[in-house]
Amino acid sequence: MSFLGLIWFTPVMTLDHAILTTIWTVYIYIGSYFKDRRLLRFIGEPYYQYGKRIAGLPFIGFGSLRYFR
Repeated sequence: MSFLGLIWFTPVMTLDHAILTTIWTVYIYIGSYFKDRRLLRFIGEPYYQYGKRIAGLPFIGFGSLRYFR
């Protein structure tokens, strides 16, 4: 999330910067989703229990493992 803060909160946002920032943000959120699914498949129940305790990604409904099953 700190990387997203660095690219979103800049003093000047040009059009090419906005497009690149949007693409990177989507990439990070989708990558995080697939990473959680992959870890859930490989590790199983311990990772699921861990995911139920964490908050997940802000501003997105599928960031937490508590919604996976």
